[in-house]
Amino acid sequence: MNKLLFGAAYYPEHDPEAEWPIDAKLMQDIGFNVIRVGEFCWSRMQKPDRTLTVDWLERLIEIYDKHGIKTILCTPTATPPVWVVEKFPDMTPILPDGRQGLFGGRRHYSVFHKGYKELCAELVEALAERFGKNQAVCGWHIDNEIGSYSMIDCSETALKAFHRYLEQKFGSVDELNKAWGLIFWNQEIQYFDQIPAPTHMMCTRNPQYIHEYNRFCIKGAAEFAYAQAEIIRKYALPEQWIVASCLPPIQEELFKMQREKNINLLDYVELNNYPELMPQAGENSMHLDITRSLGDKQKFLVLEQQIGSGFTTTGGLDPAVRKFWAINTVARGSLSVCWFHWRRFRTGCEWRLSSVVERDRKPRSVYYSIKSTIHEIRKIEDILLSAQIEPDVQIYMDFDSLLAWDKASEPVFWMEIQLPDAWANRFPMWEKEVRRTIYNPLSSFGLTINFIGPNDIWDISKPLIIPEMDLCTDKKVQKLHDFIENGGTCICFAGVGERNEYAAHQEMPSPGVLGKLFGIELEDYYPLPAGHGAIFDPAVGKMTNEIPPQVDTSAMVVVNNSMIKVDMRHGEILTLRGASAVGIYQGGLYHKHPAITLNHIGKGKVFYIGAVPASPESAMTLYKNIIPDLTTKIVPFRKIKLKHNEKYFAFFLNDKPSSIRLDGQIYDKLSGTKINILGPFSAALAEL
Repeated sequence: MNKLLFGAAYYPEHDPEAEWPIDAKLMQDIGFNVIRVGEFCWSRMQKPDRTLTVDWLERLIEIYDKHGIKTILCTPTATPPVWVVEKFPDMTPILPDGRQGLFGGRRHYSVFHKGYKELCAELVEALAERFGKNQAVCGWHIDNEIGSYSMIDCSETALKAFHRYLEQKFGSVDELNKAWGLIFWNQEIQYFDQIPAPTHMMCTRNPQYIHEYNRFCIKGAAEFAYAQAEIIRKYALPEQWIVASCLPPIQEELFKMQREKNINLLDYVELNNYPELMPQAGENSMHLDITRSLGDKQKFLVLEQQIGSGFTTTGGLDPAVRKFWAINTVARGSLSVCWFHWRRFRTGCEWRLSSVVERDRKPRSVYYSIKSTIHEIRKIEDILLSAQIEPDVQIYMDFDSLLAWDKASEPVFWMEIQLPDAWANRFPMWEKEVRRTIYNPLSSFGLTINFIGPNDIWDISKPLIIPEMDLCTDKKVQKLHDFIENGGTCICFAGVGERNEYAAHQEMPSPGVLGKLFGIELEDYYPLPAGHGAIFDPAVGKMTNEIPPQVDTSAMVVVNNSMIKVDMRHGEILTLRGASAVGIYQGGLYHKHPAITLNHIGKGKVFYIGAVPASPESAMTLYKNIIPDLTTKIVPFRKIKLKHNEKYFAFFLNDKPSSIRLDGQIYDKLSGTKINILGPFSAALAEL
């Protein structure tokens, strides 16, 4: 890609064709070079008799090309028309709570339905054959937000596919009964078709079964998108890139499939970015950093970006915030910002959403603020296109393991964690804990952070922090051993190594199969007062609305004479088996017992954090003591370091509503001026 992409989601099918050139001229003037079209207009592309009707689309593409604007063409499979649903009445999904994806909304299809997939393939092939050699089409966008609403499909269609999936994976019911431990609660089966769908019920399901069903749904969604990519790539020009719009675990699975097949179909990870839906400190930035880690290029595309506030019916938003969202997006690796959407909808459930222009198409504040943002970012385009982010630390992230997450340093009862949709119920707890104990504390030292997975290359020159490696295989143990032995520094949090690939408990408690590597074993769990947190109603399988009793679950750990407050909802008392204690409990039943340990292996070392810091401030104190070279100074901004043409640069990002004074003066490449103050919701790029 030789240009950053700026544009908007555009819905020309809503308006008379005579008005398209008016929009094209306005977009040309604002600085757009792409539009995204087609994701919700199957009925305008194909008749019920399967006749293709896309001449209008060809005319649209030509109009915009004459204005210097390329088209990102979407496959419209997220909203099948009514005639498709009538043809396949069994194609609709069913959510775990029993709601059905009916016609009249969107995403009302099962990715496992054979007839629907065949119809999709037919339409996608027709579109690819028609537009794959059109040089005014710069890229392809598959579907829209695959996995949203729920990743879990409990329909009969999905369940039958799950039975065949299990048969292929386990071979026999005896192997499945053993792997999942179905003797518990007398759940053993005699044949695969006896396995039910994970609908909500009066009590919780087997967590090993729930985890496998999540794997199955993620894989099925990825295969649905991958099949479209295979078709498009057969016809597309080499310079036409392909992305799929789907949730992060599905993106990860897509690129995993691509690597296994050794075929490059998808070019980038795609993200629909709505910062206001991630309001906590660091939440949106962390989400962008995670997105960057999922593909192969450390770059990604944001093809849907929030414009205005969703907390008002008007959508009014400070232009500085809108601009900051855009700069933060490209600073963290996106090669595009496509705002949602161009012109306010006249009808439909999203008509209140802010747009670049209103129905009258008169340029107002939103239009001009986006125009100036594009102009400013274009100044640093050459750096953004080819620069690589230079991380200081690596955070380990394994979706397969974290989607089995069933522990939390907060008042959550473990049975509530085991609800069917892992993305909706378990990822938010993992994300919250990682922000509190790792991401935000390290960002406070001005460190640049990368997320890495089990199959990525781990850089031994950067500390590797592992918040979660519960599902632990021999392969992971060996890779971690090699990383440390060759000189790496690892910081591993409590609760790792407890379970195998099927999410069943190992034959030893945390740190499980990693205990020998860490030179420790578990002596006991830290005792808590009775009634310390969640109030659980087994009749409905969830927390009640009662306020849990306010009980202090904290303890103190001393590290190098520094007192660190820790939360003991998952606290471990450790026995040394070759490691040394660097942190010990202060006071209480286990006074002076090991809480944090250090073990040297070859050229490297591993810290084990048996007691989770209770706050970002506590975590910062911990990091000051165990990685002192990286934590010498606290800064009031977030920092992203880049390397471009052997030169180093840094973004200074102020995501707060007040100004920040820098230590000294820098030359900001965005504004083209020297500055020593970052204003509210502002950013600067400087050469280091």
